[in-house]
Amino acid sequence: MNVIVLGAGPTGLTTALLLARAGSRVIVLERDSAPPPTNGHPWTDWARPGVNQFRQPHIALPRWHQVMDAELPDAVEALLTLGGVRSNLLHLYPAELTGGWQEGDERFHTVTARRPVLEAAVASVAEAEPGVQILRGRRATGLLLDRGRVVGVRTQTDTLTADLVVDASGHRTPVPGWLAAYGLGPAEQRSTESLTYYTRHSRAGSPAPAGTGGALTHHESYSVLTLPSDDNCRGLAIIVGSGDRTVRTLREPAVWEAALRASGIDERWLEGPPLGDVQPLAGLQDIVRDYAPNGVPVVEGLVAVGDAWATNSPFLGRGLSLGALSAVALRDAVVESGSGSGDSRSERSPAARYAGLLDERLVPYLVSTIDFGRHRVAEMRAQAAGEVYHTSDPAWAGSSALAAGARTDPVLLRAHSMIASLLATPAEVFADPEIRAHVGPWLGYPLCPPDRPGRAALLDAISRTSTPARPDPNTNIFERTLT
Repeated sequence: MNVIVLGAGPTGLTTALLLARAGSRVIVLERDSAPPPTNGHPWTDWARPGVNQFRQPHIALPRWHQVMDAELPDAVEALLTLGGVRSNLLHLYPAELTGGWQEGDERFHTVTARRPVLEAAVASVAEAEPGVQILRGRRATGLLLDRGRVVGVRTQTDTLTADLVVDASGHRTPVPGWLAAYGLGPAEQRSTESLTYYTRHSRAGSPAPAGTGGALTHHESYSVLTLPSDDNCRGLAIIVGSGDRTVRTLREPAVWEAALRASGIDERWLEGPPLGDVQPLAGLQDIVRDYAPNGVPVVEGLVAVGDAWATNSPFLGRGLSLGALSAVALRDAVVESGSGSGDSRSERSPAARYAGLLDERLVPYLVSTIDFGRHRVAEMRAQAAGEVYHTSDPAWAGSSALAAGARTDPVLLRAHSMIASLLATPAEVFADPEIRAHVGPWLGYPLCPPDRPGRAALLDAISRTSTPARPDPNTNIFERTLT
């Protein structure tokens, strides 16, 4: 099968490798022209203007590591060669919370690295793969359709034909717009609210500390990410509701650092010089694109993987894992469909088979991820307004109780970490009678513990360190004083 993949990010390259090793011939089109540097470092010497989150903190969850180790172990080895660090996300917590190492804890292993390093590692494997050709600086501009079927793409210079086109161009994909020109397109759902991230990397003289707490902690009206990374680096983020105007000076380095200290994180996370300024990131909505309503593809010859299929709040760090899982599902669908490209009436249609595998394997994770993010954004908004968040959704009550109990109970901490690592859905975890028995006493407890620094501590840190706003020089000083 001849395949065109749109986008050479981690998910696009993973898809290309899996399909090529299953016998397909794959061309990857990437609009950014620069490849990973051969004589420099991906962090300092590689620009990806088409990826707005390229230098934002990233985490490769244990589920990503599990998939890649099973399917593309050479990519994991390449990441380690470039400086990726082995880590265990459960044992980021103190030993008094984990109860020490237990059998099965290896499932929480992963390899961590900054996004440019991880992408460069996967790219190095894809570039050496005989069945993969990566064309950088080659931008797709539209789709080729023949009798209602996608048969290739237009680029800025020519046309390319294929049996299957894979959209791996991320959350800002232009593909739905191209389909709209033909009166086609996926059914799309978008969230109405989003989060804002204030992030920065730093490099210290020693690895990021373990045993100090989880990678994601929730506070009243905000959350904090503390992510270990390659080369003694750490990625830190303060996450707030996008409508929370009171905290916008978090973009100032002194304010950002003061707010992190006020959150109570271990001081070792703040060691080392920063690798740049504080980077705000906003406007990332949850988006789900259904290319096969009721299992029938809206168009044959086209599928979407990763964020081009479904984008969810990045504060949970699930994008890489869901991307890898969608790539595996597509490979399996293509293999199961045989050599034929199929059509919407055929049981052997790759697009139809892929849609079924998404529903079976990924949608349960996606739904629980979006539901948690929706509740957390609403809770942040309420807390910023000085209100208590109320919902009748039992899933949120269960998630809050599990998080509360995980702060003292090693059984619940492992259950919580299974969900956080994308190794199990909440439904699978709560199906265990032992987990239900342990979590019962915690029902009614909030997600954010009252003894954790909250909104008042955040606002105090901001007020102490924010640069006073400069007066508008065009405003008469006397009018300004009087009004």
